[in-house]
Amino acid sequence: MLLALIERHPEADKKIGCGVKRFYKDRTDMPTSCFWIEREDGSKTDFCYPTAIAARGKSLYQEFFEACRNAVQDDLKKTKEQFFGKFADETSKVKCDITGEKVAISKRIIR
Repeated sequence: MLLALIERHPEADKKIGCGVKRFYKDRTDMPTSCFWIEREDGSKTDFCYPTAIAARGKSLYQEFFEACRNAVQDDLKKTKEQFFGKFADETSKVKCDITGEKVAISKRIIR
């Protein structure tokens, strides 16, 4: 949720930089705390979530991604059900080609 929020920030490109490694809460120079971003290269910056909330709607990338995902969602579900119907073992699981782990049809892959 924080990643989607930071993409709304008016300085999102600057805040995200080379990519977000993690979010965390820490103190500022003032007697307050705020959210911080640690980027993939180890650099850090703070961000104000009220500014991000008030700034703008979804980016064109977010809108395009959601539209594409929604357009193929039914086909993906049908294909997945057919694959598991054909290749699942007696426990209704299939072996992942990458990890070798047995997965169920409801297992979600996190990017």
